[in-house]
Amino acid sequence: MNEAKKVKYFSKEYWKLNWKFILIDLAIFISVFLFFLMIDLVTKERIFKWEDKTKLIVDHKPVYESSFITFKSILHQGTTLGFQENNLGFLHFISFLIFFGALFAVTFIRDKKLIYITVFLAIVSAGAFGNMIDRFLFAGVRDIINLPWVNQGVFNFADVWLVLGGIGILVAIITEAILSNIRTRKARNMQIEKIMQSKNNEEQNQNDL
Repeated sequence: MNEAKKVKYFSKEYWKLNWKFILIDLAIFISVFLFFLMIDLVTKERIFKWEDKTKLIVDHKPVYESSFITFKSILHQGTTLGFQENNLGFLHFISFLIFFGALFAVTFIRDKKLIYITVFLAIVSAGAFGNMIDRFLFAGVRDIINLPWVNQGVFNFADVWLVLGGIGILVAIITEAILSNIRTRKARNMQIEKIMQSKNNEEQNQNDL
Protein backbone atom coordinates (compact mmCIF):
# COMPACT_ATOMS: atom_id res chain seq x y z
CA MET A 1 0.00 0.00 0.00
CA ASN A 2 2.87 2.38 0.78
CA GLU A 3 4.38 1.57 -2.61
CA ALA A 4 1.06 2.41 -4.30
CA LYS A 5 0.96 5.79 -2.58
CA LYS A 6 4.37 6.75 -3.97
CA VAL A 7 3.40 5.94 -7.57
CA LYS A 8 2.14 8.80 -9.73
CA TYR A 9 -1.50 8.63 -10.84
CA PHE A 10 -0.84 8.88 -14.59
CA SER A 11 1.90 6.24 -14.58
CA LYS A 12 1.55 2.63 -15.75
CA GLU A 13 2.69 1.46 -12.31
CA TYR A 14 -0.31 3.13 -10.67
CA TRP A 15 -2.78 1.22 -12.85
CA LYS A 16 -0.86 -2.05 -12.48
CA LEU A 17 -0.93 -1.76 -8.71
CA ASN A 18 -4.54 -0.58 -8.36
CA TRP A 19 -6.46 -1.88 -11.41
CA LYS A 20 -8.46 -4.49 -9.48
CA PHE A 21 -9.68 -2.05 -6.85
CA ILE A 22 -10.37 0.60 -9.51
CA LEU A 23 -12.50 -1.88 -11.48
CA ILE A 24 -14.46 -2.80 -8.33
CA ASP A 25 -14.92 0.89 -7.56
CA LEU A 26 -16.11 1.63 -11.10
CA ALA A 27 -18.49 -1.35 -11.01
CA ILE A 28 -20.02 -0.03 -7.76
CA PHE A 29 -20.24 3.46 -9.26
CA ILE A 30 -21.99 2.30 -12.45
CA SER A 31 -24.39 0.01 -10.55
CA VAL A 32 -25.46 2.72 -8.09
CA PHE A 33 -25.60 5.31 -10.89
CA LEU A 34 -27.93 3.17 -13.04
CA PHE A 35 -30.13 2.21 -10.07
CA PHE A 36 -30.80 5.82 -9.02
CA LEU A 37 -31.06 7.03 -12.61
CA MET A 38 -33.76 4.43 -13.34
CA ILE A 39 -35.74 5.47 -10.25
CA ASP A 40 -35.75 9.05 -11.52
CA LEU A 41 -36.65 8.21 -15.13
CA VAL A 42 -39.31 5.61 -14.29
CA THR A 43 -41.10 7.86 -11.77
CA LYS A 44 -41.12 10.72 -14.29
CA GLU A 45 -42.50 8.44 -16.98
CA ARG A 46 -45.21 7.05 -14.71
CA ILE A 47 -46.30 10.25 -12.95
CA PHE A 48 -45.69 13.07 -15.46
CA LYS A 49 -48.74 13.70 -17.69
CA TRP A 50 -48.90 15.35 -21.11
CA GLU A 51 -51.85 16.89 -22.89
CA ASP A 52 -49.92 16.71 -26.14
CA LYS A 53 -46.41 15.28 -25.90
CA THR A 54 -45.52 16.10 -29.52
CA LYS A 55 -46.15 19.81 -28.85
CA LEU A 56 -44.76 19.60 -25.29
CA ILE A 57 -48.09 20.71 -23.79
CA VAL A 58 -48.33 19.62 -20.15
CA ASP A 59 -51.41 18.43 -18.25
CA HIS A 60 -51.08 20.37 -14.98
CA LYS A 61 -53.90 18.61 -13.12
CA PRO A 62 -52.51 16.89 -9.98
CA VAL A 63 -52.22 13.11 -10.22
CA TYR A 64 -52.39 12.81 -6.44
CA GLU A 65 -52.95 15.54 -3.86
CA SER A 66 -52.74 15.64 -0.05
CA SER A 67 -51.57 17.99 2.70
CA PHE A 68 -48.25 16.14 2.85
CA ILE A 69 -47.33 15.45 -0.79
CA THR A 70 -48.70 16.27 -4.23
CA PHE A 71 -47.78 14.70 -7.56
CA LYS A 72 -48.28 16.98 -10.52
CA SER A 73 -46.61 17.80 -13.82
CA ILE A 74 -44.45 20.89 -14.39
CA LEU A 75 -41.99 21.23 -17.28
CA HIS A 76 -39.24 23.35 -15.77
CA GLN A 77 -37.03 25.14 -18.30
CA GLY A 78 -34.22 25.95 -15.89
CA THR A 79 -33.06 24.50 -12.58
CA THR A 80 -34.81 24.14 -9.23
CA LEU A 81 -32.55 26.88 -7.82
CA GLY A 82 -33.24 29.18 -10.79
CA PHE A 83 -29.62 28.96 -11.97
CA GLN A 84 -28.90 29.65 -15.68
CA GLU A 85 -32.60 29.31 -16.59
CA ASN A 86 -32.25 29.78 -20.35
CA ASN A 87 -28.76 28.42 -20.97
CA LEU A 88 -29.34 24.76 -21.85
CA GLY A 89 -25.87 24.36 -23.38
CA PHE A 90 -24.24 25.45 -20.13
CA LEU A 91 -26.48 23.12 -18.10
CA HIS A 92 -25.58 20.19 -20.40
CA PHE A 93 -21.91 21.01 -19.93
CA ILE A 94 -22.28 21.09 -16.13
CA SER A 95 -24.09 17.72 -16.18
CA PHE A 96 -21.34 16.09 -18.26
CA LEU A 97 -18.72 17.71 -16.02
CA ILE A 98 -20.34 16.27 -12.88
CA PHE A 99 -20.57 12.77 -14.38
CA PHE A 100 -17.06 12.52 -15.83
CA GLY A 101 -15.55 14.40 -12.88
CA ALA A 102 -17.13 11.87 -10.49
CA LEU A 103 -15.99 8.97 -12.68
CA PHE A 104 -12.46 10.37 -12.66
CA ALA A 105 -12.53 10.92 -8.88
CA VAL A 106 -13.52 7.29 -8.31
CA THR A 107 -10.19 6.09 -9.74
CA PHE A 108 -8.40 7.88 -6.87
CA ILE A 109 -10.27 5.94 -4.18
CA ARG A 110 -8.11 3.01 -3.09
CA ASP A 111 -9.31 2.47 0.47
CA LYS A 112 -12.21 0.09 1.14
CA LYS A 113 -13.34 2.34 3.99
CA LEU A 114 -13.99 5.14 1.46
CA ILE A 115 -16.32 3.14 -0.81
CA TYR A 116 -19.24 5.17 0.53
CA ILE A 117 -17.78 8.23 -1.23
CA THR A 118 -18.07 6.31 -4.52
CA VAL A 119 -21.76 5.74 -3.74
CA PHE A 120 -22.40 9.44 -3.10
CA LEU A 121 -20.53 10.41 -6.30
CA ALA A 122 -22.73 7.97 -8.24
CA ILE A 123 -25.91 9.40 -6.68
CA VAL A 124 -24.94 12.97 -7.64
CA SER A 125 -24.11 11.79 -11.17
CA ALA A 126 -27.47 10.04 -11.50
CA GLY A 127 -29.23 13.27 -10.51
CA ALA A 128 -27.28 15.35 -13.01
CA PHE A 129 -27.78 12.80 -15.80
CA GLY A 130 -31.49 12.34 -15.11
CA ASN A 131 -32.19 16.03 -15.57
CA MET A 132 -29.82 16.26 -18.54
CA ILE A 133 -31.76 13.53 -20.38
CA ASP A 134 -34.95 15.55 -19.86
CA ARG A 135 -33.34 18.71 -21.22
CA PHE A 136 -32.16 16.85 -24.32
CA LEU A 137 -35.61 15.36 -24.97
CA PHE A 138 -37.96 18.15 -23.87
CA ALA A 139 -35.81 21.31 -23.56
CA GLY A 140 -36.80 21.30 -19.89
CA VAL A 141 -36.97 19.12 -16.78
CA ARG A 142 -40.02 17.08 -15.79
CA ASP A 143 -40.80 18.00 -12.18
CA ILE A 144 -43.39 15.87 -10.40
CA ILE A 145 -43.16 16.25 -6.60
CA ASN A 146 -44.48 19.03 -4.38
CA LEU A 147 -44.47 19.22 -0.59
CA PRO A 148 -47.29 21.70 0.25
CA TRP A 149 -46.20 22.03 3.88
CA VAL A 150 -42.76 23.28 2.75
CA ASN A 151 -43.50 25.54 -0.25
CA GLN A 152 -45.05 25.55 -3.71
CA GLY A 153 -41.86 24.42 -5.47
CA VAL A 154 -41.97 21.29 -7.62
CA PHE A 155 -39.00 18.95 -8.03
CA ASN A 156 -38.11 15.39 -9.04
CA PHE A 157 -35.98 12.52 -7.77
CA ALA A 158 -32.98 13.74 -9.76
CA ASP A 159 -33.05 16.93 -7.66
CA VAL A 160 -33.22 14.80 -4.51
CA TRP A 161 -30.20 12.77 -5.66
CA LEU A 162 -28.19 15.95 -6.33
CA VAL A 163 -28.90 17.30 -2.84
CA LEU A 164 -28.50 13.94 -1.08
CA GLY A 165 -25.28 13.08 -2.90
CA GLY A 166 -23.86 16.58 -2.46
CA ILE A 167 -24.50 16.55 1.29
CA GLY A 168 -23.06 13.03 1.52
CA ILE A 169 -19.84 14.05 -0.25
CA LEU A 170 -19.51 17.17 1.91
CA VAL A 171 -20.02 15.18 5.12
CA ALA A 172 -17.55 12.54 3.88
CA ILE A 173 -14.86 15.15 3.15
CA ILE A 174 -15.31 16.80 6.57
CA THR A 175 -15.35 13.41 8.35
CA GLU A 176 -12.22 12.19 6.58
CA ALA A 177 -10.43 15.48 7.29
CA ILE A 178 -11.26 15.18 11.01
CA LEU A 179 -10.25 11.49 11.17
CA SER A 180 -7.02 12.22 9.28
CA ASN A 181 -6.19 14.98 11.76
CA ILE A 182 -6.89 12.63 14.68
CA ARG A 183 -4.70 9.90 13.15
CA THR A 184 -1.88 12.39 12.55
CA ARG A 185 -2.04 13.62 16.15
CA LYS A 186 -2.03 10.06 17.50
CA ALA A 187 0.97 9.14 15.33
CA ARG A 188 2.80 12.30 16.47
CA ASN A 189 2.04 11.61 20.15
CA MET A 190 3.22 8.02 19.79
CA GLN A 191 6.42 9.26 18.18
CA ILE A 192 6.97 11.72 21.03
CA GLU A 193 6.30 8.99 23.59
CA LYS A 194 8.85 6.71 21.90
CA ILE A 195 11.46 9.48 21.91
CA MET A 196 10.78 10.26 25.58
CA GLN A 197 10.91 6.57 26.45
CA SER A 198 14.18 6.19 24.59
CA LYS A 199 15.68 9.16 26.48
CA ASN A 200 14.46 7.76 29.81
CA ASN A 201 16.04 4.40 29.01
CA GLU A 202 19.34 6.07 28.12
CA GLU A 203 19.30 8.08 31.39
CA GLN A 204 18.48 4.94 33.31
CA ASN A 205 21.35 3.07 31.72
CA GLN A 206 23.75 5.92 32.51
CA ASN A 207 22.58 5.99 36.14
CA ASP A 208 23.10 2.24 36.39
CA LEU A 209 26.66 2.68 35.20
